[in-house]
Amino acid sequence: LGFLAVLSAPRPMAQIIQSYFYAGQSLRIVPSLEWLSLAVMMAAIVTVGRVGILWACGAVGAAFVLRTLALLVAVQRLDHIPLRRFLLPLLRPLAACVAMVAAIFCVRPALGGLTPAIRLILEIAVGGAVYLAGARLIFRSAAVEFLGLVRSGVARRTHKTQTHQGRSEEHTSELQSHHD
Repeated sequence: LGFLAVLSAPRPMAQIIQSYFYAGQSLRIVPSLEWLSLAVMMAAIVTVGRVGILWACGAVGAAFVLRTLALLVAVQRLDHIPLRRFLLPLLRPLAACVAMVAAIFCVRPALGGLTPAIRLILEIAVGGAVYLAGARLIFRSAAVEFLGLVRSGVARRTHKTQTHQGRSEEHTSELQSHHD
């Protein structure tokens, strides 16, 4: 799970950069880097991936990270945007991810006697809790803003549901009074 989580950062960033290239009419870069990425991924799976399933997952994650870095280098070369502008904002979320993976690896031995499904659920719970705690410590303003958005979305949905239920009850009573 930790190795596959590596994909959560570079994949969305790569998609955004690819859209940037398409919008800027730099159409050849994206397919070229995609084919190169596929070749690197297949080579990594065939070589490193033979060691074991975790190594295969790590190889795929490494291929995605390398593809994203290649896209960033292409942006830097074409538009002279420094890599720093892309990479520095990622350091704090990456620190929270590292803490999450470390916590999962620390609790994993204690979960050895449990069924795989229970272990997975507990690892996800521990990882999520550590990431949220790390996010609140490491990039507090963004985390507080995100939690505020979640709360307002839940409150809006609850209000909309309650309003809809109230209207349904009013409509039902109107229909009953017209029927009587």
